[in-house]
Amino acid sequence: MKYIALLRGINVSGKKVPMKDLVVCFEQLDYANIKTILNTGNVVFESSKSSTLDLVTEIESKIKTKFGFEVLVQVRRFEELKKMFDENPFKNLTHNLDTHWYVTFLNQPPPKTLFPTDDSYKFLSISHNALFTTLDRTKAKTTDFMSFLDKNFGRSVTTRNWNTIEKILRN
Repeated sequence: MKYIALLRGINVSGKKVPMKDLVVCFEQLDYANIKTILNTGNVVFESSKSSTLDLVTEIESKIKTKFGFEVLVQVRRFEELKKMFDENPFKNLTHNLDTHWYVTFLNQPPPKTLFPTDDSYKFLSISHNALFTTLDRTKAKTTDFMSFLDKNFGRSVTTRNWNTIEKILRN
């Protein structure tokens, strides 16, 4: 089965993980057809295991052993990510350089609907255990938005730009 591993916070804030070393970690876990996308912890791979929770546990443990620090991981089935992309919650929006479209992958649905304190980011929907939002970069920085997400959803979430999702699915 084909999967996507989304690693949180690598190659920023001192957590350096060279992609070639990350591939070796996945090879040592007996995963196949491993490919990294960008330098931000996106790994497409195949495994005979069917439990994404087991895959998360294995990957997090291997990374901690290999690199000496914890990295939180989200794993999604490739087909699940493709279905989410095909449904495209951004399809009725106009894209421009000042507006970024984000997908925040959650471990579980949020306990309540949260509303931002200003109009710099807008929540579009929640589906596929993911939160879809837009950020107006003329009104706020991406780091402000990430702080808001951490405060309200916890540090186990990870966020990707919609363009990154598209690049992942091309592999």
